[in-house]
Amino acid sequence: AASDVYKRQQFGCSPQEFLISYRIQTALRLLYETQLSVKEIAEASGFRDQNYFTKAIVRRLGKTPTGLRKER
Repeated sequence: AASDVYKRQQFGCSPQEFLISYRIQTALRLLYETQLSVKEIAEASGFRDQNYFTKAIVRRLGKTPTGLRKER
């Protein structure tokens, strides 16, 4: 659709990619600033389940949520 082309030009990515990036940023903040479980963080940041959340984080950042938290 034309609106998707506009959004891609405006944000430099598709709406879905933008949403996933936003959710990952939210998740990272929760990982670093809270003691919530990975499952709770996945749900709070809008991912449909913990497995999908973990795969998205590993795909983008190369590490698991738990690994990222331990490094912080």
